[in-house]
Amino acid sequence: MVHICSTILLCAGYVASKVAPSWPASIDELEDIMFLQRGYQARAFSAGVTPCSFSQQGPSRIASAEWLRTAFHDMATGSIYTGIGGLDASLVFELGGDGGENIGAGFNTTLETYTPFLSSRSSMADLIAMGVYTAVRSCGGPIIPIRAGRIDATTAGPVGVPQPQNSQGTFINQFLRTGFNTSGMIALTACGHTLGGVHADNFPKILAPGSVAHNYQLLDGTAAFDEKIVTDFVHHVLGNPLTGNLARINSRDADTKVFTADGNVTIRTLTDPTTFRSTCASLLQQMIEVVPSGVVLTDPIVPYEVKPVHLQLSLLDFGENVQFSGQIRGAAAGFDDTFAFYGFSTSLPVSLSISTFLVQIHFSNGVVELHDNNGFLYPVQDTIMLQSAQSCLADATDGSAKKNVTVVAAVRTTDSNMTLAELTLTVHTPRSCCVVPSLTTISIPMAHRQRVGAYDLLTASYLIDASQVAHGRFDLSTGSGATQVVDHFYSIADLGSTCSGGGSNSSTFIYESCIADSVSPRMLTGAATTDTAMTVERCATFCAKYHWFGVEYGTECYCGNTWVPGTNETAQVDCQTPCAGNPSEICGGPLRLSVYRDTTYVAPIHPNITGYHYHGCYSDSRSNRTLYGSFHYANNMTVDACAGFCDGSRYFGLEYYSECYCGNTLSSTAKEEFLTNCSYLCSGDGRQYCGGSDTMDLYEKTGPAS
Repeated sequence: MVHICSTILLCAGYVASKVAPSWPASIDELEDIMFLQRGYQARAFSAGVTPCSFSQQGPSRIASAEWLRTAFHDMATGSIYTGIGGLDASLVFELGGDGGENIGAGFNTTLETYTPFLSSRSSMADLIAMGVYTAVRSCGGPIIPIRAGRIDATTAGPVGVPQPQNSQGTFINQFLRTGFNTSGMIALTACGHTLGGVHADNFPKILAPGSVAHNYQLLDGTAAFDEKIVTDFVHHVLGNPLTGNLARINSRDADTKVFTADGNVTIRTLTDPTTFRSTCASLLQQMIEVVPSGVVLTDPIVPYEVKPVHLQLSLLDFGENVQFSGQIRGAAAGFDDTFAFYGFSTSLPVSLSISTFLVQIHFSNGVVELHDNNGFLYPVQDTIMLQSAQSCLADATDGSAKKNVTVVAAVRTTDSNMTLAELTLTVHTPRSCCVVPSLTTISIPMAHRQRVGAYDLLTASYLIDASQVAHGRFDLSTGSGATQVVDHFYSIADLGSTCSGGGSNSSTFIYESCIADSVSPRMLTGAATTDTAMTVERCATFCAKYHWFGVEYGTECYCGNTWVPGTNETAQVDCQTPCAGNPSEICGGPLRLSVYRDTTYVAPIHPNITGYHYHGCYSDSRSNRTLYGSFHYANNMTVDACAGFCDGSRYFGLEYYSECYCGNTLSSTAKEEFLTNCSYLCSGDGRQYCGGSDTMDLYEKTGPAS
């Protein structure tokens, strides 16, 4: 066992009363999708519904409402009496043509949005449930507990989705079939209809085409998860198309039929905001937990207090040592939790076998906290290990548009019954029936390549379509039955474009690829230097606080935390210029970067500042400043220093490495930007972000400005 001690502070927003799961667990992938919404290694599942009123399809669509509708329509044909149907992603097979019971484009676009997250560890049914939590929280609604374990259907389910023309009695019976009594039917409908509206093109008997802008009318006039749908109905406020005159004439006034089913008793109780939120939290959870019989759901997903990620064991020094590296999660943020990633890397002699490790947290006040994974320790195995440097994803040599996946594994030769290994690929395969692809699994026996110390290196290659790379995964396994050991769930897209030979990487950086560069913009935009004695190691030292570094044309060195959009990999032969300081090393070529990844990189953060919260990345300009108060420039700027300078102001912001602005109001022209546009590191602390060029990292006071 190796005891790893890290000086780290983790999971600032974690609620201690929640019992964190033991790692690893079946919910690990979904836990990342649920909580890592912004920042370093963010999964950004919520991007499609942020802000609440947003839709990539334009002003006549609200994606958050469509995510809610998708879950309801998928669940609504289930039966608690027969155990058939429920939330099982059978909706995937129930779309097309005029839509049948599922009218409108929102279902297809929702499923398409979820598809990149579909994997062997995240079923489409679980993603549909996750969409309810995400849409509701994005719109300011309550937390909907999410339990995992749903199994995707392989065919269409029964019919029976409630339709606006149904009678009140039919509505009552349909909701009873899914486990909701009359009061539950009323409340669930209100919870669902607080978001979104009606499309005249889809429902001309409810909303007259041409009567409103974009042929789209909101149900309650607000794009927020609130009780206005209820108060409007109780106080006879006009505007909801599902209670309007045209809908009533055509017997499609569905909200009126539902809300009055118990003589307005339930709908009146929901006018209280607290009651509305708590009732919706309970009923929406009940809705997404209507599942087919035989499905066993997990406990509600809560964030890990300490979660190892990207653990990697790699042979070093020609098999004499093993590099153990990875991260403890993470500089990212969700709706209710914040995290920070901390990297680690250590070299171990191959003569030792590693099986578990612990994590120590050293707080700034001197307190040391030990994390032992709920008493189970954090497991790791060195029986079979991916060798990422020798593995790669390259263009097919037959001239086709396919990609060749080559994977190398190291298998300990001292273990009995471990002489064979297998590569398993899991990829998305398009199908004509529906917008959601199937998951295809391909198993390839691995062939022996060479002996390196106590390990055998085995390799396997397989051609896949280029479209299958982005969301493809692969596993490595050796042995069988009780003796099987698996190294699993690696991303195909994370493989480098060039397989190295049997040599050794540095213990602090790994070669990635030969990349095309340009003078404007540079592929890496963090920092740069030239040196007539340039080497790869010298550039690595110069770029020590950055995630990526690259050497170019023998003497040039560039650093950065992100790659400029549109960056293209190029042929390895384009990077052939010897390094000026060590001709045995390669330093790119003319406008070609030899790019390396720092394996010890610790991501910069937007730090927690007492009395303030991080507001986002906002546009700024010299002619129209976002903040018009005080200004301070310092060549050793930090977020803490700016907060101190602006103490008392409602807002403070940092820009262009060293600039600090204060103010109590925001300019009306200020617009929120992508976080990647605020990627400059503070001149006084390379672990903190200080805005960008004409973009500002903005902080807002949590209490009233003094």
